[in-house]
Amino acid sequence: MILSLKTYSLLILFLFHFFGVLLFAYNPQSAELSFLTLFVCGVLILLHEKKSRNYLVYMAIIFGGYLVEVIGVNTQLLFGEYSYGSALGIKLFNVPPLIGLNWLIIVISGASIARTLLKGKPIWLIAAFSAIICTLLDLIIEPVAIRFDFWSWEGGSIPVYNYVCWTIFSFIFSLMYLRSKVHVNKLGIYTYGVWILFFTFLNII
Repeated sequence: MILSLKTYSLLILFLFHFFGVLLFAYNPQSAELSFLTLFVCGVLILLHEKKSRNYLVYMAIIFGGYLVEVIGVNTQLLFGEYSYGSALGIKLFNVPPLIGLNWLIIVISGASIARTLLKGKPIWLIAAFSAIICTLLDLIIEPVAIRFDFWSWEGGSIPVYNYVCWTIFSFIFSLMYLRSKVHVNKLGIYTYGVWILFFTFLNII
């Protein structure tokens, strides 16, 4: 029996995060491999973007996400006073380039959920709902990120300003993405669900 791309993708997504929880729980130093999981998730989601070939939009979101993080880390004008650790791979201008891919994954996932739930609504409203969905995920990720050295905050506390910036930029990137296509990326929806479970488990253990 030949399995579909969707089935293979879901299997890979599940296995990476299932074993990821085990590794994080029993060997915290394995967090250094997080960049690999992030890269795999990005590739899988882009494979399911086959109904849209607007690669310029993807690159704009990746570069835009990376750029706002560079500004944030080096000037503290965006998000707050924070710095990246080593878990997300090599850094350029003090920011892992893969963080741009992280923005793309979250935006595609949030926009796909929002478009599914608000089908037929004005695009700005869908983008606004997507921004809330994206920021909610960041809220769950933050404690894990600090614990496993994805990034850290000056003084150890996460400023509300971080979530304000997340909402604003998630809205901008979601609007860019939604205006470029009508396709709902179902793997993005599954990825969002898996990430919610993954980071919730890591917050508990």
